[in-house]
Amino acid sequence: MLGLVRLLSQPKVMGTAALTVGEAHAVYLQLRHTSGVGFVPDTEIADTPLSERLAPARLLRLQH
Repeated sequence: MLGLVRLLSQPKVMGTAALTVGEAHAVYLQLRHTSGVGFVPDTEIADTPLSERLAPARLLRLQH
């Protein structure tokens, strides 16, 4: 999960289409709930801490 979020928010990968961390996390969540899309289970548990950090009052943006 963190790898996908990081890649989607990196301008070197996404160019001008780079997303904020919050937007990238939303894409991940949408994909996760899409029928026919599967993810290999993460060995680390980052979903809850990242969701808590991305709450509207604490929105973060990755530094380039």
